[in-house]
Amino acid sequence: MKIRITDRSGTPKLRFLLQERLPSGAVRMRFRRKGSPTITLNAPPGTDDFMKEYLVALEGNAQPKKQPERRQHAAIGTLRWLIAQYYGSAEFKRLEPHTQHVRRLILDRLCQSTDANGVPRGDKPYAQMEPRNVRMLRDEKAETPEAANQLVKMLRQVFAYAVVADLAKGNPAKEVPYLKSGKEGFHTWTIDEVYRFEERHPIGTKARLALALMLYTGQRRSDIIQFGRQHVKNGWLKITQQKNRNRAPITIPA
Repeated sequence: MKIRITDRSGTPKLRFLLQERLPSGAVRMRFRRKGSPTITLNAPPGTDDFMKEYLVALEGNAQPKKQPERRQHAAIGTLRWLIAQYYGSAEFKRLEPHTQHVRRLILDRLCQSTDANGVPRGDKPYAQMEPRNVRMLRDEKAETPEAANQLVKMLRQVFAYAVVADLAKGNPAKEVPYLKSGKEGFHTWTIDEVYRFEERHPIGTKARLALALMLYTGQRRSDIIQFGRQHVKNGWLKITQQKNRNRAPITIPA
């Protein structure tokens, strides 16, 4: 069977490929076709081995790698056990699926990491965790302040739940400050800059519409891009925010 992998100009045209960037920064190529299992292509893209793996997946002969079974149980009193209790809490279940996924990645990675003696941190008694221990974990990620702060934030959430659930007497992560990123952030426009933009983009242009929505609604970019005529009724703009989709929608004068 001949499989066409180029278009009429000879440019490679590989269908059903999905490129994913892993937390480590590496790129993973996966073959995903509706009705078929997802296949990870291990060879570097552009190589002959990659094309062989792709063709095998395209013909439906490849088999997905069996994922290792996750550890189902943790010893009571360990950090891993406490985090598992947090996963089952109402506080965690009320979070958005994406937020849950991110928190699991951070906390599971913490449990799998080891200390200087090679002991998994998830197997240590959480009652013995002190602010100095959290500070040490934070400082290990000092080169990536955002990741360091995310870890501290997740531990704050876990121990906040533990205190409310009478599983801990205090929150050791609460006393550990976040690291400063050292970045200046985004420039805040001045009124003169807004006027110049409006002169360059008159009413009726997409750029002017985007500016008006961002400036006069105060919503996140993820919400702005969803705005449409369906959200306007009787002179009011009504929308449910993505990060608060479990809450009541907000209304803004249109």
